[in-house]
Amino acid sequence: MFKKRTIVFFGLAAGLAGIASQGCVSHGQEDCPKKYAAAKALLNTWRKIYFLKPGNDYKELDSALAIIDGNLARCPEYKTRMTSLKIDLLLLRKDDEKAFKFIETLDPEGFDRPYRKKYYLNALKANMLDQKGDTLGRDAHYWKSVDELEAFLKLKENASDVMAISDLFYLKVKLEKKGKVLKDLDAILAKYPGSTDDKMLLYGLRSNILNGDSSAATVVIE
Repeated sequence: MFKKRTIVFFGLAAGLAGIASQGCVSHGQEDCPKKYAAAKALLNTWRKIYFLKPGNDYKELDSALAIIDGNLARCPEYKTRMTSLKIDLLLLRKDDEKAFKFIETLDPEGFDRPYRKKYYLNALKANMLDQKGDTLGRDAHYWKSVDELEAFLKLKENASDVMAISDLFYLKVKLEKKGKVLKDLDAILAKYPGSTDDKMLLYGLRSNILNGDSSAATVVIE
C-alpha cells in the first residue's frame, strides 16, 4: 500500500499520511489534480529552503494554503488528500490553534489509525498550553496520547506498526529522560515482529533520539 518510507525531521507535521485515500477524479474537476500538485510543490519548495535556511518565512506555505482553501470544497474526489496536506501546512506554519479547530471538524473514521485524531488534538493542545507556561497541562495531554498509543501497540495485530511506534516516541522524548526512552525503544527492537526494512527505520529513529534531535523522532510513510 505504501511505496516510500523515510525518516523525516518535522515532528508532528511530517507528512501526515493519516487520512484515508480516495478514488479517481470525477468529471468537472479535471484541474483538481493540478491544484493539489501545485500546493504540494510549494510545500516541497519550502522544505528545501528550510533545510538550507531554517529561518525561512512561510510565504510558500501561505500560497499552498490559499490553493487548498480555494479548492477543497470543489474537489470532493481530492478532499482527503487536500485535507491531509492542509494539516501538514498548518502544523509547519506553527498555527496550532487553526490546526486544532480544523482537525476537530474531521471524522475520526477518516484517519487510517483509530487513535490519530485524538493524537493530533492532544499534541496541539499540549503545544498551546506550553506556550502559556502551563507545563502540567501540557504533559497531561501528552500522556493521554501515550496511554492510547501503548494500548494500541499492545494488540498483536498492531505490534509492528512503525508509524504508531514513531508517534509514541515522538511524545516520549518530550516526557522522559533520554536513557529511559532509548531503553523502551530497545525493548521494542529486541522483539520487533515486523520486516527488516521497518526495523531499520526504527534503528534510524533510535539514532535520531540518541543524537538529541527530538523533533526527528518520527517516521513518515508515504
